[in-house]
Amino acid sequence: MGLRGPDRRNIYRVSMFENNICIGRAPLRIGYVGGGSDLPGGKGSTFSVAINKFVYCLAKRRLDKKVYLTWLEKEIVDSASDLKHDIVRECLKLKGIDHGIEILTFSDIPGAGSGLGSSGAVTVSVLCALNGLLGTPQTQHEIAKLAASIEMDILGRSCGPQDPYISTFGGVRHFDYWEDRRPSVYRIDLTPHEKTKLEESFLLYGPHVPRGDKAFEGRDSDTILSKFSGGEKFRKKCIKLVQDFQSHIRNHYWLSLGKVVKEHSDLKEKHFPGYESEDLKGIKNIIPHFKLCGAGGTGFLLVPSNLVRSGAVHDELVKLWGPLLPYKIFNGYAEVVYTSNE
Repeated sequence: MGLRGPDRRNIYRVSMFENNICIGRAPLRIGYVGGGSDLPGGKGSTFSVAINKFVYCLAKRRLDKKVYLTWLEKEIVDSASDLKHDIVRECLKLKGIDHGIEILTFSDIPGAGSGLGSSGAVTVSVLCALNGLLGTPQTQHEIAKLAASIEMDILGRSCGPQDPYISTFGGVRHFDYWEDRRPSVYRIDLTPHEKTKLEESFLLYGPHVPRGDKAFEGRDSDTILSKFSGGEKFRKKCIKLVQDFQSHIRNHYWLSLGKVVKEHSDLKEKHFPGYESEDLKGIKNIIPHFKLCGAGGTGFLLVPSNLVRSGAVHDELVKLWGPLLPYKIFNGYAEVVYTSNE
């Protein structure tokens, strides 16, 4: 006699997994001002928004005792500890998963050197997917804190908690950072009109910088961030710029937002060696100011839209740096978007 009812569905169920397959999604972000002041060592403040471009993680149980991982590379190993992908490796270890799992990560934008917080979003999306697979949900604060700890404490990267926190909480956010590295999270409620005006105030280009016959492949943000030369003065200026940026939004000074962003860009150029690359010389001949997103080097260009007054300027930016990325502010948060226990 054949098996009936739930026994047929559950006979091969791996006991630690509640579900068979799960997809986690975490948004990327635009950091307008304050980036760098979230690095450990003192007080800081940032203003950033999540956008409708995402990093995804698909996690699926396997019936064998292998770990399959697909990212820029394909890895098949016997134990999670043997994975080269450090973020996935540490997420699996913290969740107590050693084998019997397959993971696929992919993104809406090129991951290397985007400056849109892709590393933090990868960590958050993997944690969301694993939580869904295990049936062990966590709060936003728990996910963000764990994701930041993986990058900063376990992997020892030269970064701050801004990226995993904005990717986890989404929306429009102001973060204050304290010496204990625990950010205070503030949601900024914008009217539909204000949200649209903020979106329309800036354009994103690139970062497919031509290098001969191939596109530039990115940079290691850790190399740039580890050379931070700023101190208390830098952090205080960042806090002031965040206050100014929010004040301009409240007063609807949309054309002045670009000037505040430029001040922050100038600060980062001064205190982060390698923030600006040789590839930007041509850009400076086209527009008076812009900001490289993230650590710099090869990130997306954040350009005040009022400076792109003609199609010719737009065409030159595309030619010298890369394509325009249309985006919207994403008011949602990191989450599980699909689960199945079949």
